[in-house]
Amino acid sequence: MKIFKDLFSGDEVCSDIHPIKMVNPAVMCVRGKLQMVSNEIDDALIGGNKSAEDADEGSADNAVSVINIANAHQLTETGFKNKKEYMGYIKDYMKRLTTKLEGEKAGDIGDFKKGAQEFVKSVVDSFNDWQFFMSEKYGEGEDGEGMIILVKYEKKDGDEEEMPYFYYFKHGLIEEKV
Repeated sequence: MKIFKDLFSGDEVCSDIHPIKMVNPAVMCVRGKLQMVSNEIDDALIGGNKSAEDADEGSADNAVSVINIANAHQLTETGFKNKKEYMGYIKDYMKRLTTKLEGEKAGDIGDFKKGAQEFVKSVVDSFNDWQFFMSEKYGEGEDGEGMIILVKYEKKDGDEEEMPYFYYFKHGLIEEKV
């Protein structure tokens, strides 16, 4: 199994247990899905014994719908007020990532810049269709300025309904085999 960590923060943001496809040489797409997760507290964990107590009639299970990737990798939704705010973030992020690549992977810069520019243009053109996620742990790594992960609900590859697709800048990830 492979896990992918953010290059700047070191936070785990994805793994290969989810279907992954390359959009272009700079961007990878990971298919997520919605799942129901119970947020009910198990009384046995805190010394309760439900069978010995009166049953609470009419209480419904407190299940909520979450995106499996966001839930598994502790990603939380964030946002930008408008395209201008997003462009400010992405220009800064791309500059920092390019500087890092110049020092480590100079041969990848051309493919990265071309693919990233195409992708960012498509995001800006359809800005309102996107959601933005970040690690809940940002700031705990060496650099609190990690990647903002983009999510768009789409029908692809025979999906019966729109599914959440997560988009990552490949060069902003560290791949680890575990």
